[in-house]
Amino acid sequence: EGRHDFVTGSRTNGPTVFVDSLSVDLYSDNGPHHRFSTGLLFDSMRAERANAPNSDPLGSFNVQNRKESGSGHGWTGAQVMFWNLEAKTICDAPNAAMNWAVGCIGDIMDGEGSRSPEEPRGIYQSHGSHIPDIRSLFYSQLRE
Repeated sequence: EGRHDFVTGSRTNGPTVFVDSLSVDLYSDNGPHHRFSTGLLFDSMRAERANAPNSDPLGSFNVQNRKESGSGHGWTGAQVMFWNLEAKTICDAPNAAMNWAVGCIGDIMDGEGSRSPEEPRGIYQSHGSHIPDIRSLFYSQLRE
């Protein structure tokens, strides 16, 4: 049973990589948790919710403005890459920075589930299908 299985704390400076991992029985989201963690890669991962119906088993990876949540979390991260995930995602973008979700499979959660639906979206590319030629961005970069 997991709560924030793959997260970073406040002001975590990257590069930080989570790769080839599975979140099972997830009770909360994955991703940067609060106060502008930067330079993060969540690569080739899957999140499965606890007690989820078979028709909707996916948990979530989120990078968003959590505003006053908890201890005043604010923006969770900038320069964050979600690569080939199997999860629901919130990938919003703070001013003067960007976040990406590339090759992710799962619902994009705009509004519903988002703490700040008014924030601009990050960049989503190839949503609904993985990037087959580059299964892992991290391992691909290591080979180079």
